[in-house]
Amino acid sequence: MLLRIYISDANVRRFLLIEVPTSVDQLKTLLEEKLQLKKGFELQFEDPDFDNALCNLHSIDELPAEKAVLRVVWAIEPSSSVQDISDASSVSSLDTASRSSSFGSIQSPTNLRSVAQWPSPFDVPTFSLDVELRLQKANEIYKETKKPLNVRRDMKSEILNKLAQTIFEIKAYPDACEIESVASALVQKHPCLTEPGAGSGWDGWMMSIKFKLGNYRAKLRDAGCSEVNINRKRERGQVEGLKGRMKKSKRAEVNFLPDHPAGQSDESLEKERVSIVEETRKKRIDATLVRQKMEATFSLRRKEVVEVEPLVEEIRERWPALFYEDEVIPFPMQVCLVLSVPFMYFILLFFYYYLFQDTDAEDNYTKYVKIGIVSLLKDDVAAAASLPDVTNIAIILEEAVVLRDIADLPTAFAYLFGLLYSINMEYPKELKYTFEAMQKIFMDLGGSCSARVQSLKIKLC
Repeated sequence: MLLRIYISDANVRRFLLIEVPTSVDQLKTLLEEKLQLKKGFELQFEDPDFDNALCNLHSIDELPAEKAVLRVVWAIEPSSSVQDISDASSVSSLDTASRSSSFGSIQSPTNLRSVAQWPSPFDVPTFSLDVELRLQKANEIYKETKKPLNVRRDMKSEILNKLAQTIFEIKAYPDACEIESVASALVQKHPCLTEPGAGSGWDGWMMSIKFKLGNYRAKLRDAGCSEVNINRKRERGQVEGLKGRMKKSKRAEVNFLPDHPAGQSDESLEKERVSIVEETRKKRIDATLVRQKMEATFSLRRKEVVEVEPLVEEIRERWPALFYEDEVIPFPMQVCLVLSVPFMYFILLFFYYYLFQDTDAEDNYTKYVKIGIVSLLKDDVAAAASLPDVTNIAIILEEAVVLRDIADLPTAFAYLFGLLYSINMEYPKELKYTFEAMQKIFMDLGGSCSARVQSLKIKLC
């Protein structure tokens, strides 16, 4: 049996079971040994009888016969390390001891996308039983005669609908290369669907998938899906001056604008937001509680920063924990971006590097700075000929220091990109190509590059 196991948002593994265990406990023990997993987790599986909805695994017999998708659900989350954080509110430290008992009513979002990056190769989903039987028989015929299947209209509709749903769970707006990878994987898995002619064999499937995905987004828009509804076109007669269309995500974000978790509303999540603010005002903060509540209110926060577009200071007032270091770095778990590791391994060509003396007033070096990374240097005239002694690194957004006491420059860049996503801030106009190059070349995030960045990429490669 072939298993696809989601250990975490950024860790998805393939695992081949030579011999199927007789019980779920044996399967968990096997996964602990082979995948080096800690104890304290449960298993869920995608149930094909319910459109691959997740169900708790209680018996091995519940798994599909040949291939299955499992998700590891941690019963007890690993505690984070205690670290000192200094911010504008002068919060002294975080207490990660025990989770508050009042947290029992908080539920983690269940509708956030769970794929860290676009899968390569794309995992073609299992279709309905009748379609799978037809494809299986047609594949056998194609293997012997090279005669492709004459796909019936209802069968093609079933295939495209299932592909559109699977694609949207990963990314709402895939680029052309990603759509091609889906069409290619489909034909490779089911050779009988190969299109005759001199082309790739899946060009027609590419176009069909593209249009079907557009139709699927239209249905979701009519149903009230936030992520596609935010990209509505300007309607005739709309009041001039109002935004008729907002840009879709272009930074490889996975959860650009998710809907609220089931059973949650603006009002219920607003109460949780208020409780986060109250917790951050304490001298010793329960970091575990804050982290879980921030995760639970993710959809409300994204709705606010994307639709309302408040100033950074307004966001800091309403979401102070968003600017903590341990909240900025875990955000790849939610939006599936990997920031810090790539920056540790190449020489930074960077921008907006402000040097200032430790006697400078903060208003002086933050004035007129929309986005910047600043370094506080030790005022030592004798050491002028040597490398500067950096005593502090901080990030400025909209003329305010939002994060300070950062360990090094690569980490500061990682935090900066995390903050830009978290508050949905546009890249500076005069530096948009620099940011794009950082994102799409060095960090390998996002789809196709602009012509200028693509030219640079070709030269570097």
